[in-house]
Amino acid sequence: MKDIRRSIEKYLKLLKSGDECFDKLFKISYPYVKYIAYIYVFDKSFTDDVILNAYMSVLRSVQSFDDSKNGYAWLCKITKNEAYKINSRECRPETELDESVECLIDDKDFMDNLITKYDIEKAIESLDETDRKIVDMKIYKFMTFEAIAAELNISAATVFYRLNKTLKEIQKNLTNN
Repeated sequence: MKDIRRSIEKYLKLLKSGDECFDKLFKISYPYVKYIAYIYVFDKSFTDDVILNAYMSVLRSVQSFDDSKNGYAWLCKITKNEAYKINSRECRPETELDESVECLIDDKDFMDNLITKYDIEKAIESLDETDRKIVDMKIYKFMTFEAIAAELNISAATVFYRLNKTLKEIQKNLTNN
């Protein structure tokens, strides 16, 4: 994964400098962009739209990409934002409840993932503030243990210990439900 992140950053830097390497960036990043799009878009039929919009956004804003930042995280954030835009645009409050829910009830995988996502979010919300921050910074912001330690003013070993303890606790709670 580390090699893929480095490659994504390399291609973003090359793209920013004017190199026509979009096809290489697309080839290496597509599975990750597709996964993120699929997770964050409510209506899975819009996954391809999220992907297309994300890559178009990358091409439009690549000049604003900060070379010193994590390119993979930047690409993930753009993809998540595009999913949120589509979710907002496609959300129709006037839709009848039976129409919008009927298809979800029949889709067992969707319901299982929805419940799991809800349970994970609930488990994370129940953590104390420091553990919640550690999980957020490590898992969602891809920060290093050292960076988290510096931001929270604790040792990297403490961050590592608390993250592992917290993840085991979450896993235990989820398997008991």
